[in-house]
Amino acid sequence: MKLLILVGAILITVALVLYTKAMFGILKTKIITKKQLFVLSVGFLSEIVAVACMGAVSTKSIFSAHSLLGYAGALFMLAAIVWGWKTSSNDDEWEATILQYNFYRFVYIFWVISYITGVYSATLR
Repeated sequence: MKLLILVGAILITVALVLYTKAMFGILKTKIITKKQLFVLSVGFLSEIVAVACMGAVSTKSIFSAHSLLGYAGALFMLAAIVWGWKTSSNDDEWEATILQYNFYRFVYIFWVISYITGVYSATLR
């Protein structure tokens, strides 16, 4: 049981590192690359496995404030990734539209807030 929590904590932190690496590149240059989208995609897979591990042993409701915030953050991140892949066409890199850039910024900030609330709620246990 504690192993699943540890694996989940490590994987969600891996997701944070991967999201940060890709998003900082996008937000700094306003350019999206396929490499960044791949990193975001791997981060998302890491997040999904982390949530499954932690959810398997959690005694908290799946409707807690942190859970709902986390699900929303994951859905926003998925939307950002899908939107990125849909705009990629055959180019290796392309400029983000203002709307896309602002959405990516919102998603990243929202996700980090969700991560911080998770860390905070874990320390209360």
